[in-house]
Amino acid sequence: MTGVRIEGGGVSEKLEAGPPVQIGEKFSITLDLDLVSESITVFSEVVWVKRLPRFAFEAGLKFIEIGEPERIALARYLDKVKASLDRFL
Repeated sequence: MTGVRIEGGGVSEKLEAGPPVQIGEKFSITLDLDLVSESITVFSEVVWVKRLPRFAFEAGLKFIEIGEPERIALARYLDKVKASLDRFL
């Protein structure tokens, strides 16, 4: 409910290029919540960045502004994810 991990990049990136995000950078990100057929946009801050093999990266984003409708949609989505996982455990 407070953040998300993203990843990107790959072998097609320039060898000298680093991750396209930096710690402390702030921006809006839209998340597609497919299990509840909704998308939400939240304002986020990059709190960590990790390089991966083959010129890829992953980053942790902290939500710094999320509206109540977006929070409710995210909670519904996470409930569905949990229910799906519970069926397999």
